[in-house]
Amino acid sequence: MVCAAGPPGGGRNEVSLRFSRRFNTFCIPQPNKTIMQNIFKAILTEYFKAGAYSDAIQGATQDLVNGTIEIYYIICEQLKPTPAKFHYMFNMRDVSKVFQSIMMARPQSVAGIESLAKLWIHEVCRVFSDRLINQADKEWLAKIIVQYSSKFLKTTWEYEELFEKSRIIWGDILKLDSPIKFYEEIREMAKLRKMLENQLEDYNIKQKNKMQLVFFDDAVEHILRISRVLRQPRGYIMLIGVGGSGKTVLTRLSAFMQKHEVKEMEARKDVGGEAFKNFLKDILIAAGVTGTPLCFLIADTQISSESMLEDINSLLNNGEIPNLFNSDELGKIINDLRPVVAELKMDESRNAIYSLFLDRIRTNLHISLCMSPAGDSLRQKCRKFPSLINCCTLNWFSRWPNSALLSVSTKFLSDLEGAQPQTRKALSEMCMDIHTLVEEKAAEMYIALKRNVYVTPKSYLDLISLYIEGLKQKRKELNDNFSRLNGGLDKLNETAKRIAQMKIKLEELQPKLKEKSEMLDISQKRAAEEQRIVADKVRKRFFYIKYIIFRKGYWQFRTKNSMRRQKLLKLLQTTQKPI
Repeated sequence: MVCAAGPPGGGRNEVSLRFSRRFNTFCIPQPNKTIMQNIFKAILTEYFKAGAYSDAIQGATQDLVNGTIEIYYIICEQLKPTPAKFHYMFNMRDVSKVFQSIMMARPQSVAGIESLAKLWIHEVCRVFSDRLINQADKEWLAKIIVQYSSKFLKTTWEYEELFEKSRIIWGDILKLDSPIKFYEEIREMAKLRKMLENQLEDYNIKQKNKMQLVFFDDAVEHILRISRVLRQPRGYIMLIGVGGSGKTVLTRLSAFMQKHEVKEMEARKDVGGEAFKNFLKDILIAAGVTGTPLCFLIADTQISSESMLEDINSLLNNGEIPNLFNSDELGKIINDLRPVVAELKMDESRNAIYSLFLDRIRTNLHISLCMSPAGDSLRQKCRKFPSLINCCTLNWFSRWPNSALLSVSTKFLSDLEGAQPQTRKALSEMCMDIHTLVEEKAAEMYIALKRNVYVTPKSYLDLISLYIEGLKQKRKELNDNFSRLNGGLDKLNETAKRIAQMKIKLEELQPKLKEKSEMLDISQKRAAEEQRIVADKVRKRFFYIKYIIFRKGYWQFRTKNSMRRQKLLKLLQTTQKPI
């Protein structure tokens, strides 16, 4: 019985002495330079011969291997891990990634030693330089790369020529529609940006979640780095940056361009446990059985327990998760893959089919981990689960440079209505100045109080969106007030017109009104005279009735003829009212 084991940690448990005492234990040390040179020289030589590369390129195989291994050993000696640089850990997998990326190119893209040297410089930077967190370390490594490029590949380039005046960029996204996508050097940034804008348009048409991106230089390079990893088998990448850096949206666009289906966990309370395992089963079956190219995108905010990280760690390290499928599910997977095995004319044993299942997973499944460097959470996760660093290509999202800040603000403020070009330019520069000033004050606060205030790109985007929303609100209030004022003025003007018309009519009716007034006076006098005559008649009638009542005597009137009395009293009461 032969057992292979690794150091405990990262999902690997301690092996008890009761178990290990029955074995002869051998420790395999780290390979030395000679062994590494022999391994990678054999791989690269065979590839160049099979690809029918030129004799000059085949002759440079030893130099490529020696230069890469020398840089690897210098980095291991000089860039030691610290609490702030916990991910400065390098191993043979990083060296193999350099040669794996070199082998993505075809003879059509690498015509001579100069092209090969640029390809080598680009891949060394992608594997080692993208992991570094500050500009000082990156400049140091860039100068080492230039030095060894001159030493082994006999180039005459200077540091400024390669890393300041221009950038070496390789990718395969310029000809996405062609049946064969060549991994080639990209020299025309304008053409590349135009292609990315077209791809973004297609993405917004086909996908529900719309994205609005600005393709400044750093964003374009991040897209190329993510696409480079997605086109490789076992392509796993960890994107490290503060919130709003664009890790998620750039991954979605890169996966869309590489025709990969993006799989994300839904935001739910029970995201861990069985729900996460069922989700992993679905994506593993889709990648291993169906053969669908997938990009598993997960952010640190979605990781709710260490068991999730343990499963991800196993998936990164081995391409499988132990005991994930039960016997029935595993039997169904084996049966579903039998037609594929028959087509490939492979061994149809159960173990062979399961090995094919794992190989298809490693080929089709790509993982993108989006992590934030804030706090100690990432450092603790990487210490407990080292495959997060050892098996992933790390891409550190640094702060946006001033040119990126200006291009973003210019893009978002370009749609302002009613603003002059000079005003838009001034607003864009003002947003950039505010953000950089806050960053400087945050650095001063950290020096004085040892307290970190993270000024993220998300804060910058919020600043711009807050200004745009505030401007819209103020414009709406101004338009409402203007509309209200116009409505009031219209009412006043309409009222003034009506008053003028009424005055004209009143002047026209003045003679008639005077005539009517005179007639009214005559009528009133006539009515008063008639009323006086009626009042005299009623008065006489009243006194006559009163005379009769008192003449006859009240008691006699009350007792002898009561009905007549009531009639006379009623008449008396009615005749008193006009008087």
